[in-house]
Amino acid sequence: MKFGKSLSIRWHLLLLLLALALPFVAYLLVSSARQAAYDSELAGEQMLGVARLTAARLDDHIGDIRQVLVVLAGVVDPRVEQRDANDALLRSLATRLPPQVSNLSVWTPAGVNAGTLDPRVRQANLNVARRKFFTEALHTTDMAVDAPVTSSTTGRLIGIFAMRIERNGQVVGVVAVTAQLAQLQDLLAHVTAIPKGSLITVTDESGIVLARSIDPEKWIGKNVLGAAGGVRQSLRLREGIRNGKSADGLERIAGFTMASRMPWLVYVGVPTDVALAPVRTRLYENLMAGAAMLAIGFLLAVWVAHRISSRLRQLGADAAMLEAGDLAHRSGINPGGEIGALAATLNRMAEALQQRNASLEASQDRLRMQAEHDHLTGLPNRALFLDRLNVAIARAERSQHPLGLLFLDIDHFKKVNDTLGHQAGDQLLRDFASRLKTAVRNSDTVARFAGDEFTVILESLGSDEDARRIASVIVEQARQTVMAGEQSVTVSASIGVAMFAPGESAAAFIHRADEALYEAKREGRDRFSCAASVARA
Repeated sequence: MKFGKSLSIRWHLLLLLLALALPFVAYLLVSSARQAAYDSELAGEQMLGVARLTAARLDDHIGDIRQVLVVLAGVVDPRVEQRDANDALLRSLATRLPPQVSNLSVWTPAGVNAGTLDPRVRQANLNVARRKFFTEALHTTDMAVDAPVTSSTTGRLIGIFAMRIERNGQVVGVVAVTAQLAQLQDLLAHVTAIPKGSLITVTDESGIVLARSIDPEKWIGKNVLGAAGGVRQSLRLREGIRNGKSADGLERIAGFTMASRMPWLVYVGVPTDVALAPVRTRLYENLMAGAAMLAIGFLLAVWVAHRISSRLRQLGADAAMLEAGDLAHRSGINPGGEIGALAATLNRMAEALQQRNASLEASQDRLRMQAEHDHLTGLPNRALFLDRLNVAIARAERSQHPLGLLFLDIDHFKKVNDTLGHQAGDQLLRDFASRLKTAVRNSDTVARFAGDEFTVILESLGSDEDARRIASVIVEQARQTVMAGEQSVTVSASIGVAMFAPGESAAAFIHRADEALYEAKREGRDRFSCAASVARA
């Protein structure tokens, strides 16, 4: 107390200003550090998102090339004597090629050219028997790639994509698509959702740079596997966020991911100084604002303290609502000053979290759809069918309503596949699935069980006769003539019908329907057969 009384008003004011200044400066430093960490994390997430988007565009780019290869492999004749016919065929396709494709070529198993869009290839009398794209294509059923390569005819950097040609199970040649890597550079140039000075690099699995948004002439073709930047670790992890030096020695906050169609790594990095510049700017502005407020004096300090404390309490309440899970909540604090900046940051954080949750939910929905549905017909697959059957059995046990199960397959489907090809067979399966859905009720589950086998779960039937009536309708509708490719085909279906007996297991229920299906086949197909009823549990 004596010490307090001995101090003058000036010292009291100085102590008060010091007491205000120290916590204020500490608050700014801590909040800025947190903001820097948050902005760094947010920048990493943004870079990862751009990397994923770029990888998706790259997959589309490569997917177009792969589609061209698949078509060529199915139509060309890779014999030297068919060279003129192949040239004419390739010229007829030239106007419909993707913009990144600069040449098409056909090669014999010995590496001799049997067709090309670019006559300079044949004039050079090239033999590609020892080229990487050719040897890899001969030994893989998928697409092979060799990039970057300097074109022997134009001197430009290109990528060569190749696929082998098979006839009757034998490899009879190779088709190749030449793509200009400049088009890949254009793909990177169109990525605009990143700050100025950001870097996008595409490298292959061996660390060779295929495309780079900054100084491409210096870096394309260079191996950066052993350079700074953790390329080796990124290739091993396949996707993630990395802070630190990139291959050119510059500190960056980066996201990276692997393309799906090719083992190519997409790296997107923003300079750390650029990413954290707003934090440093806000810190400087806040310090200057604090100094100005402290200079006003003691009388305004109380008012400022009251204003700050009330806004902090509101911001704390906003944060508590977000912590409680209400991500739709936004702070109502007006922008301006330190608290306004924090409120705006809190709102951006809530927006980012809300968008990320929505993105994750959408991704989960897509993955669930892919995991539970047949990719050809769009019907539930075996796994989802079994799950719904167990649920239907439980409902039937509770409600005591009749539950029916149909097992179907398309008669002589293998013959259609063998004579008209798999594409015609796939078209027939899709058409059959569509008819099957129209023949049953919306509440019934239609699933593709395996191959040409389908199942139908019939819930809440009025009687066993309803299941037989529906089976009869399906048999009638299946007899219609359908188009399988360019051929019209008349098909029929065989159906096994089983009615659920209380206490029966799902496996036993399925077995009875399957046995009824085979009974229908033994009776001559194009009909349905009902499984014998079992003793009630």
